[in-house]
Amino acid sequence: MKKSSLLEISVSDSRNSSIGFTLDRNMGEALTGTFVDFDATMLLLEADLSTAVLKMAIYTDSVKAKDVWLERRFKGSTCFRVNEYRTITFQSTDWEKISNNEYLLYGKFCLCGIYKYVVFEITDHGTTMDADGKTKLLKLEFKGNIKRFDFNIARGISSWDISEDIELHGIMAFKTEVSTADARHSRIEADHLFHEGYL
Repeated sequence: MKKSSLLEISVSDSRNSSIGFTLDRNMGEALTGTFVDFDATMLLLEADLSTAVLKMAIYTDSVKAKDVWLERRFKGSTCFRVNEYRTITFQSTDWEKISNNEYLLYGKFCLCGIYKYVVFEITDHGTTMDADGKTKLLKLEFKGNIKRFDFNIARGISSWDISEDIELHGIMAFKTEVSTADARHSRIEADHLFHEGYL
């Protein structure tokens, strides 16, 4: 008997999500930052994530750091170049199930206009209610590394000073009960950024 499928649209809830990055330093404290503005859409075709389609856009000008100087460095010409590249984008290509709630997520990642295929470790924390007890949220924890040289990030800084790897990490919360307006907004964002739509 053919397995029945579902069609469920989930959109990101930034209030209950966090996206951060870390650059380790050989001497001194690691450089860390967060992105506070992003948009993501996930299309669930089955009960688990194995066939899900995930699209995400992170807005580079929303980067925050512990002080103004570091924030300016992240936004500037040696790092994310926010005046030239407004978004970091990701589109899933495949999921590999490792355990009941752990996956490897493969996809195409674009940073500073350069596309590379990357892998994220995903932990599915299941569905919970938000702090107000009103909205059901699917929470996914993610972690993965990219090479800064692959994306022309801080190329003038030696690997002796900071790590070649940028670790991306955080928790993405998705609303599992989505209004028509939410779904339409997310679709508009996805179509605009990726020039194609699954919704």
